[in-house]
Amino acid sequence: MSFEQRVWQEMSKLNVNDKTSKKMNLTYLSWSDCWSILADHYPQSYYEFGEPIFYPNDTAEVWCEVTIKQGDSEYKRKMFLPVMDHKNHAITSPDSRQISDARQRCLVKAIAIATGLGLYIYRGEDLPVEKPVKRIDKEKKQAYVAQMLEALNSLDGLAIRQLSDELREDEDLMSEVWKEFNSKQKAAMKSLLHEVRDQ
Repeated sequence: MSFEQRVWQEMSKLNVNDKTSKKMNLTYLSWSDCWSILADHYPQSYYEFGEPIFYPNDTAEVWCEVTIKQGDSEYKRKMFLPVMDHKNHAITSPDSRQISDARQRCLVKAIAIATGLGLYIYRGEDLPVEKPVKRIDKEKKQAYVAQMLEALNSLDGLAIRQLSDELREDEDLMSEVWKEFNSKQKAAMKSLLHEVRDQ
């Protein structure tokens, strides 16, 4: 049996119901209790938070990598999580406290996928919400992509900001437009948006 399998067999069977709390009909396991349980079993384990990822619509995502370690045996798992409010809606322009809270929630999820600890709490949480499938106007999408690229090539952060503000009105369209850009283009647009905000 591998180290990962042994950890999963042990930790996924633990009942953490006495450590959970309820908020808005959702069940939460606090990061301090979660880490305490993990440290009781695998005290050499550790975690790392990366820099938050900001998107053109001013929402953000955090990520955490947890390393489960015992002696010479170890493995890593990474989890991402949007910065959300108490209704699980993405927060626009989150402050440092909101980012910190999201990181702690992300840590709990990272431990859950790495070890199975408290994973049963999340069952059903990530099921897609049933809603009518929205058709994206391809011509409109391509027009926004072209305008964003033109603004990027001319280093026009204000134009990118205005286009992003327009796209906020249609999150599905914004998501499809955003998919058309590579990581370098996204980073460049993010930089231009920050310059506009700092002016």
